[in-house]
Amino acid sequence: METDSSKNLINISILSTSSNAGKSMLIRLLHQTGFIESMKFFSTDECTLVNNKSVILRRISSKKDADAKEWIIKSDIVLLVVRESSTANDRTIASLRHASEKKTLFIVRTHIDEIVNVTQRYSQSTSNEEQTIKNEQEFLWSQYKEFLTCENDIYLIGSHLNHKDKWDFERLKNDLMIVIGHAEVLHIGVLSANPILPVNLQPQDQMNEIYFDKEKKLFVEYFDKHGLDEIEQYFISRLREWELLSLHIAVTGNSGVGKSSFINAIRGVTPNSPDAAKTGVTECTREPQAFLLSIHQNLTFWDLPGCGTPNYPRENYLKYINFEQFDVVIIICSGRFTEDDGWLAEEMTQMNKPFFFLRSKIDQEITNAQRDSPSPFDEHAVLTIIKNDCVQHLRQYSHHRKVYLVSGNQKYLHRWDMNDFMHDLCQACPQLKRESLVFSMNAHCREAVRVKVEYLRKRQWLICSAIAAAAILPVPGFSMSINLLACLTEAKEYRQQLGLHNEAVERLAILRETSSEYIRRTINSVLPLLDDETFETLFKTKLLTLNAAIGHCIPVVGCVLSVQAVIETLDYFLKMMEKVALTVTDIHFGDISSLPPVTTIEYSDPQIIS
Repeated sequence: METDSSKNLINISILSTSSNAGKSMLIRLLHQTGFIESMKFFSTDECTLVNNKSVILRRISSKKDADAKEWIIKSDIVLLVVRESSTANDRTIASLRHASEKKTLFIVRTHIDEIVNVTQRYSQSTSNEEQTIKNEQEFLWSQYKEFLTCENDIYLIGSHLNHKDKWDFERLKNDLMIVIGHAEVLHIGVLSANPILPVNLQPQDQMNEIYFDKEKKLFVEYFDKHGLDEIEQYFISRLREWELLSLHIAVTGNSGVGKSSFINAIRGVTPNSPDAAKTGVTECTREPQAFLLSIHQNLTFWDLPGCGTPNYPRENYLKYINFEQFDVVIIICSGRFTEDDGWLAEEMTQMNKPFFFLRSKIDQEITNAQRDSPSPFDEHAVLTIIKNDCVQHLRQYSHHRKVYLVSGNQKYLHRWDMNDFMHDLCQACPQLKRESLVFSMNAHCREAVRVKVEYLRKRQWLICSAIAAAAILPVPGFSMSINLLACLTEAKEYRQQLGLHNEAVERLAILRETSSEYIRRTINSVLPLLDDETFETLFKTKLLTLNAAIGHCIPVVGCVLSVQAVIETLDYFLKMMEKVALTVTDIHFGDISSLPPVTTIEYSDPQIIS
């Protein structure tokens, strides 16, 4: 039965999205300064507010979504306690609060004394402290202004009792009393959420909440316009946005050094394929020829005629070939680098164009050396001699650059310096195009697999932002549907990128001139990936298992736990697929006849198959 006092009930909720933000500290300060006359917060529900008004401090322990929504949305005042930088979850709470009818929201920035002390270590000026406070106030206003009534709704407070007269603590108490007014009973609920978002849900080069919020906004706008039916297409388009950036890599060198063989190998095509670069010991390349990757059409390798050849003398080489169009230049030799190679490298330096020296046909050098050398054969010594000879010869042309020993033979593409070359090639590309290169390249060596996994993990924040946005949309069951759809879409991209799907298996079998069944058994021995229905069942079961507890959590915590479940699920499958891809890569370039037969391992992870 409703009492007269309950009619005037005012609820104040104190929230934070990290365990050390300072919720309990704020309660203690309110008690120590007399705002709360008795402190029984952790033992009972009752204490006394100044002016003889009753207050109930209640730490919310309920795990029901409905209870938490009532505290966040229906509370008369929400105190959002933050420490240091704003997070995506803080803004999610603020957004949820702003959408409610009662919009009173105070942002309480705790431990402001810490940042002031750090600043004063370098300056004793009082004005320096004032500027620090002003900067912090302006920063928080920039982060939360769309959710607040005015800038005065932001309060900066210290962490100790001796800070009670400093900064905004007294103003906070006064403003609370104004809102409380003549209420007879005050309930203060402390939502003790601890959602620490994993670092890898945000991009390495874009560790900024602006990107996270922008992505959430894009998702909501797309959903409002297209509805649920086209959400999968949204994820695919966002996850493949890198395809919009094109890359052009030039490969040059004298006749017969192995340019075309290297291009064919790195593209994953056989020499007799219709779209293969023509190979031979004579000058096969008379005009610049473009060769696209068979899958990703945004990456182009250009087979260029060598500098100093009869048809392309050095003095006219730069006139014939427009090097401005290339992102990277690869200079290949099969013996010693020539004076023309050194000259071209100098021109690339003047143009600020990334370039690499590759010494090709190392497999042939090893075979010849092994045939002519007495036992025991020392491959490392042979490689050292070859590399030192190339480096010393380049120094004649004032070049102190690294030389990579590689082979254009599919079987040996992954060996020697190919992993180092792939790593350095990615680093040399313009930053905006680096992701495009990583995702465009075939998983043809261990470094290619590793860097793909690294970049796939970095972009998990795209999925998390959509999940965070879906969690606050007023559509029953929508959040869970999005979790499944978004995660499954990304997991399928993992398969595509790491070459663990049926089409990739068939291409690999053709390259290796072997049965695709061997490769299939190798993949399925670690993780059933090739059958779509089986893979989807495994993936959904894993996600739902990790997400099971969310139905009993409050919305904010539930949303974050949902994100954490998504991250854990994606990480689990990404690690498993990395293991499979590395195994397949070794088989791809290794001698299959020398490998032990693959035994099928029954997949029985209890977290996936119940």
